[in-house]
Amino acid sequence: MPAAMMGVTNAPIDEKLATNVAVDLFQFMNGINGSGPMGFQAGIGGANPTDKNYSPIWKISFNEWNDPSKARIVETVSDIKAMSDAGLLTITPAMGGKHVVNCPFFDQSTVFKHENRAYYSS
Repeated sequence: MPAAMMGVTNAPIDEKLATNVAVDLFQFMNGINGSGPMGFQAGIGGANPTDKNYSPIWKISFNEWNDPSKARIVETVSDIKAMSDAGLLTITPAMGGKHVVNCPFFDQSTVFKHENRAYYSS
């Protein structure tokens, strides 16, 4: 179902990556409207491209504010944990913790560098 929703190829064997390669990516299901895939705050990843544990394979979890009127912008996995520990946020691993996506993060300079290369080579 998630692959069909996102318009990508379903690769069931990738669920094996959830236990040893994937890094957590938390998506918001309600709260503050934004650019995230569910229409709310953008997701928060458990690693940045420069971190040793970075992987382009993400294990998806859904964050849901228990009282959406108390939603606030969170910026880090530590913020998510604190909100969950305080009973403000419920975290649900997608598909029982088996839903992974291959979605590399790029820093802005990398994107601009490749955009310019594509522009000038055409």
